[in-house]
Amino acid sequence: MTGVQTCALPISDNDNLVKIKGDELCFTCHLKDKFSRNTVHPALKDGCNTCHDPHSSENRYGLILPSEKLCVKCHKSGRGRFLKAHSNYPVSDASCVGCHTPHSSSNTKLLRENIHPPLVQDRCSACHNPSDSQNPLGLLAEGEALCYRCHGDKSDDYKKGHIHPPTANGECTSCHSPHATDNRYELVLPEKELCFDCHKDKREKYSKRFIHGAIEKIGCSGCHDPHSSENEYELRFAGDRLCYECHQEDDFIKKIRHDPVTKGDCMACHDPHSSDNEYELVARGGELCFNCHQDEKKEFDKLNVHSAVSSGNCVGCHDSHSAEEEGLLVRRGNELCFNCHSTLTDEIGEDNIHMPYREGRCIVCHDPHASNNDFQLLGDDTNICYPCHDKIRIDSDRSKYTHLPLREGKCISCHDPHGSKIKGYLIRPLKNLCLSCHSDLSDRLKMDGGYIHAPIRIGGCLKCHDPHYSNEKDLLISTRRSLCTGCHDQEEEKFVQSHSNISTSGSDCLSCHEPHISDNSNLLHKIIHDPFGRKECERCHE
Repeated sequence: MTGVQTCALPISDNDNLVKIKGDELCFTCHLKDKFSRNTVHPALKDGCNTCHDPHSSENRYGLILPSEKLCVKCHKSGRGRFLKAHSNYPVSDASCVGCHTPHSSSNTKLLRENIHPPLVQDRCSACHNPSDSQNPLGLLAEGEALCYRCHGDKSDDYKKGHIHPPTANGECTSCHSPHATDNRYELVLPEKELCFDCHKDKREKYSKRFIHGAIEKIGCSGCHDPHSSENEYELRFAGDRLCYECHQEDDFIKKIRHDPVTKGDCMACHDPHSSDNEYELVARGGELCFNCHQDEKKEFDKLNVHSAVSSGNCVGCHDSHSAEEEGLLVRRGNELCFNCHSTLTDEIGEDNIHMPYREGRCIVCHDPHASNNDFQLLGDDTNICYPCHDKIRIDSDRSKYTHLPLREGKCISCHDPHGSKIKGYLIRPLKNLCLSCHSDLSDRLKMDGGYIHAPIRIGGCLKCHDPHYSNEKDLLISTRRSLCTGCHDQEEEKFVQSHSNISTSGSDCLSCHEPHISDNSNLLHKIIHDPFGRKECERCHE
């Protein structure tokens, strides 16, 4: 029922239940501009049904009669006016639509849009025997010899090293109409359809997603000479010179050139006709690159692959034709990386950026393609960091104790490798950073009522501890005693009185005091010797 309702409705105000009156119904499917050019066939005034059956027919285009019989219903071919219009040639048995359009034309006499010049000039005798001869429709010469009577200046152009078979065989009319046509160059069919008439194997190519622009806009003759050429496949120019007829050559002659571009081998990457891949590439993204870069493909088979590589987006970083930067990079150094990684330092500020990152030397630490390490690092943390921070490695090897993250090569457990507002490029404020691992101390500090050592309260862990290595246990920056006496003057009266005037010289402060937090004042240990608690030290000490 849907097909019927294209033209008719179950209920309508129009005759025969049609949706729209007259020819306007036809124009809902057929483009109206082809029916309204300068010269309009008078039969159209009486409506489309004058020539066409609206439902079905045994004849092409739904005509009510075969075309040669339909035309003579109105145009009496044997009469003087008709003969005069055709230079007295007997054309009654010819196909009228071979020269005339049945609807409208930009030309007089409803002649088709592109007319062979002798026909326009009423010089049928330029090709045919005189109209009053015994065989008026006979030709003055056969094949190409007839055409060269006018186009003799082109004969040498059609005899180059590679000749299109119809040209070689003198079959000009296999492609060109000798009278009139709606196609440019008087072609008997639209250009692509004409080529497909012989090159049937190529038709399938044009069902692909991406068609070469030259074919879409111009046709096959955009690249191929339809007659002859000194180049294989009758190409108009050899190699990349043909491509540069449309594509700006400046984009292909920069300092560093892709090898296929240097060799002029555009088809190493592009199909000249069509492809299911953008830019008519012969394979998708990375698959195309790996056709040549096999060694790199093996190199990229690692645990962590740069997303641009894994997605096959090689051109995200590399120009596929030419570039000013080594490696065909589309930008220099960190400018290239910032195309994607632009937000890494947005909140940091220029003064807090790690030097390699600031200088755009991303590949000092990262492999731009793939690595077996996280973030495509060239090695584990220490192997990456030590080439610049070698003193830490040397001093760590010489020290008795090393901070666990450093020993395990996990520099980024504490440091941001790109930059940070916090001194030392720390990933968080010092106190929070330390307590994120030292959870037992963190839990104790959260308890109410405790007494906290002043450096801990202000987040001054480094006042006592070295963050990397030390010869002292617990990574202390010096011996326990010298560390404590650096802040606590043993000669000060308050210190002396608090220790009941007993000398603490040579004593281990931690034998009585907690270094971080305590439930007791003065950071004393939880369990206190009873005389000590009552400050009766003289009971044991002289």
